[in-house]
This record gives sequence, structure tokens and C-alpha cells, in this order.
Amino acid sequence: MRDSIRRFTTRTTLTIITILSTIIANAATYYLSPNGSDSGSGSSSSPWFTLNKAWSVAQPGDIIYLKGGTYRYGTTQSLMGKSGSAGNPIKIWAVEGETPVITPSSEYTGTRGINIDADYVHIKGLEICNYQQRTSTALYYGIVAENSNYITFDQIKVHDNGFGLSIGSDSGDNLVVNSDFYRNADPMSNFGGNIPWDAADGITIRSSNQSRVNTIRGCRMWNNSDDGVDLFENHGIVVIENSWAFWNGYQPGTFDKAGNGDGFKVGVTLLDLSTEVKRILRNNLSFENRMIGIDQNNAKCITQMYNNTIYNNANLGTAARSFNFWNGNAAVEAKNNISFKHAMEP
Repeated sequence: MRDSIRRFTTRTTLTIITILSTIIANAATYYLSPNGSDSGSGSSSSPWFTLNKAWSVAQPGDIIYLKGGTYRYGTTQSLMGKSGSAGNPIKIWAVEGETPVITPSSEYTGTRGINIDADYVHIKGLEICNYQQRTSTALYYGIVAENSNYITFDQIKVHDNGFGLSIGSDSGDNLVVNSDFYRNADPMSNFGGNIPWDAADGITIRSSNQSRVNTIRGCRMWNNSDDGVDLFENHGIVVIENSWAFWNGYQPGTFDKAGNGDGFKVGVTLLDLSTEVKRILRNNLSFENRMIGIDQNNAKCITQMYNNTIYNNANLGTAARSFNFWNGNAAVEAKNNISFKHAMEP
């Protein structure tokens, strides 16, 4: 009996290994270069130019490598219409040791640098910048992910855009890790209740999915014109850990007044979720933001805060704020947090 079990286990293991080996063997590798051409083969010696071209042929498990240099795109790069799979994401990675910079060309007329509607994608090492606001009637974005799940944003830099990274609609189980979001701003907003400087955040997560988790880990958000992280109208679970938010609420490159200026803003929620844990913040640092370190902003849910340090945030014209939680119907669990040296803004 034991020998039969052993033989069955061995055959099963070998079958799994064979299947995995076949999947790995069938995975393709493609290359992009700032000097590439979409009429090439996609090989290292004949690379393509656009992500759109690479995405059109990519399948689960494939790797798209971007060589270093500046990619000046005339259109939005759209990662839509297909997905990777569990264990076999579509990887869009910088070549190791190189920095691919995605930015608009002079012909660009869109509002989004990269637009994602897909599952199981791993984006690593890219820099996305200069998708700046050009009109007063639209918001502009470095990266947008909508209806997207199991996306990993890894070691990316998103700066000098309108919004930095926006995750919205029915999106969950996404991870933003070891990344930087800075100098994103909307100086021209003048529509639908939006006013100049008052919308652009480093990271915005606005998911309608109440059961899924989005995570920000090891990230830095600074000098964005509105907030570092904004969870406005997010009804899902968000975990923020080991991250920094500072100098938000100022016009980029200055300390001139701009938008709200919170480090971490965890509301508002349109639904009453006051019996559910929806926000978890641990081991974060929020300092020298124009307004508040961590702001409830009427998030009607349970917020857990552990081991956060809030330093020298100022509230214009009034006493400084570190933690701003005032909705008595939404419980707060707070342990081992530090708040000190808050000053009046001149």
C-alpha cells in the first residue's frame, strides 16, 4: 500500500513538474527600446517601440523587457482586453540596471500615460512622468488601473503628472510596493467642483469592491499638490504599511499653498461600514504635510493604526493636526503611535 501511494505521489509530482516546465518553455520574452520599431521582431536585437505593440501579442507568463532611455509616446499605452493568470502574470519589467522613462511626445493629446484594465500583471522598474494638465476641463494621470486585480506595481517612479497612480472601479488584491510618487499636480482644474491644485494625489485608491484588499507597502509620496494617499469613496479594504508621506499640499518644488495637504487621507465612504475593518495603517511616517498627518475624512469604517509616527504637520491658520478622527460612529483602534512637534503655518 505504501509503495502504491509512493508511486502515485511520484507520478503526480512528475506530471506537475512537466506541466510547469511546458508553461515556462512556452513563455515568450519580448524587448522594447526607445529606438525600436513596432515592425521589428521584438527580440533584443530587433526591439519594438510601444507597449501597445508588445501587449497585443503577450500571453500569460510572457515577459516584456524595456531597455533604458526615454520613450516619447504619442498615444496612451493601453493594457486592456487580456490578462495574465495566477502564477503566470504578464511581466512588464525594466531591463536590470536600466531605467525606461515613459513620457508624452509633442503629438500627445490624451489624458493618461498608461491605462490598465486587466488582471495578473507585474510592472517593475518603470518611470512615468510629465503627463501634466494641459486644459482646465480634464484631469490627467500617469497611470490608471480600473477593474483590475492582482496587479503589482513594483519599484516604479510616477512624477510630474496630474494624478500619480489611480486605482479605481471594481479593483482589488493589487500591490503597490517600493515605489515613489512625487510632484504630481493639477494647477488648471476648473470644472465639476474641482479647483486648481485640489485634486492631484500621489496615490488614489477608489475601489467599489467591498471585500477585496489593496495594499501600499514601502512607498514614498511627497510634494503632490493635494494629498500623499487619498482613499476617497473607497469601500474596500486598504492596507498601508512601511510608507512615507511628506510635503504634500504644496505647489511642486515650493512650499506655496496648494490643495488639501494630508499625508494619508482614509475617507470619505459613501456607505456606512462602521462595523467593518476597512483601513489598516502600520509603521508609517507622515511629516511636514500642509495639513494633517492621518485624516479620517469621514471614513465610516473601523480604522486600525499601529506604530505610526506623525511629525510636524501644520493646519493653516489653526492648531496643528496629527491624527484627525472625529466621526464617533466609526471606531479607531490605535496602538503605539507617536505625534510630536506640530506647528502653526505662517
